[in-house]
Amino acid sequence: VKYPWGELDIVTQSPDGTLVCVEVKTMHRGALVPEDHMTAEKMEKFRRTTSLYAGSHPTLVSDEKGYRLDVLAITKTNGGYDIRHYENV
Repeated sequence: VKYPWGELDIVTQSPDGTLVCVEVKTMHRGALVPEDHMTAEKMEKFRRTTSLYAGSHPTLVSDEKGYRLDVLAITKTNGGYDIRHYENV
């Protein structure tokens, strides 16, 4: 989902019906990990964008469950990929 002020890489629903917006960070193996690029500024932008999306799609947001922000960190390694999923950041 793209807006002039930000984007959401993945928008989905968890099995329990919670709206989930996911930020995907990827990099090749090195000194840093993708999580290092999720700065406070980027996190705030992610929060605002998710909040605006959820507010404009109320039928997708359960009164009981609300919505959730996740981060998916992917590092390309020599043997494939290392994938880490952080829920409810």
